[in-house]
Amino acid sequence: PETQKPVELVPLRESAEKKGFTVTWTANDKPVLLQKDGVTIEITLGKAEYKKGNEVLKSEKAAELKDSKIYVGSDVIE
Repeated sequence: PETQKPVELVPLRESAEKKGFTVTWTANDKPVLLQKDGVTIEITLGKAEYKKGNEVLKSEKAAELKDSKIYVGSDVIE
């Protein structure tokens, strides 16, 4: 049987850029935008819900700010 890896907090910018996303962060009170191949993902600090296109999805972990970096659940950037 296939076992799923546990969801961990990963650094957003590093993880997203490795997957080819463009990362735009304008302000703490605005969503962070990840863009790739015409798809936009919106991530808001403190929330587990994120938006992929028009679809609202939920991560197992809320996005958080630690040491001036945003961390998100590894399930957001698959």
